[in-house]
Amino acid sequence: MIVFPEEVTCALCGASSKQQVLASASAFGAPDLDTRLPGALRKATEYQVQECPACGYCAQHLSAPAGNLKSFVSDMRYRARLEDPESPRLANRYQAPARERDGS
Repeated sequence: MIVFPEEVTCALCGASSKQQVLASASAFGAPDLDTRLPGALRKATEYQVQECPACGYCAQHLSAPAGNLKSFVSDMRYRARLEDPESPRLANRYQAPARERDGS
């Protein structure tokens, strides 16, 4: 797995932050019996969603156009899912933006 730091500007709020970017990852072996990805790829999931430390916007690429998501990201339901203490932080980074896609 190859990861490198990159200065990224959030498309939503304009804040600049250093993000770890996944350059490549390889999968050796079969998925686990519970269908989780093989070891190296499983570790790569940490770098597949970036989070803006200023506004909390989560996306695959923070610098990609965010459209009209400011009200979505500031919504209490998004914030609650992003900051849910019952779930690991990485899971929250995946779940918070998923609400926008599924409309819930």
